Amino acid sequence: MTWFGVIHVVAAVIALLTGATIFFRPKGTVNHRWMGYIYLVSMIFVNGAALSIYEDSQGAFGVFHYLAVVSLATLIAGFSFIRLAHRRTSRIAVHAHLMSWSYAGLLGAGGGQAAAAVGLNVLLVVAIILACAGAIIHTRVIGAVRRSI
Repeated sequence: MTWFGVIHVVAAVIALLTGATIFFRPKGTVNHRWMGYIYLVSMIFVNGAALSIYEDSQGAFGVFHYLAVVSLATLIAGFSFIRLAHRRTSRIAVHAHLMSWSYAGLLGAGGGQAAAAVGLNVLLVVAIILACAGAIIHTRVIGAVRRSI
């Protein structure tokens, strides 16, 4: 494994742990903010390293590279909305959705990589993960936004 691979895996584990902590803890607190910064930085490392890994794509820009770009765009948008929120419910809701889908994407990418490693249908595994994440996001994010205001 290259250094980019090591950085990618370590940062992904940090993002998985901080993302889960953020998702299940109260929103709008100082702890939430600091955990969010850790998640943001770790995801920047995850995606930056992903954009530097070409072992699985025969030296070309592959599907995981495109997903890394989408992930970075989601992170930037999610972070921007909360920086501009000024306690506006609509912007906080957009932030919550974008960051929740960022975490869902991280779970999907990890599940897809794990599925490929053991020979399972990658699309099916990712679809199941994202469908479950979507259901959870739809039911939990709205309530969390309302409670944080």
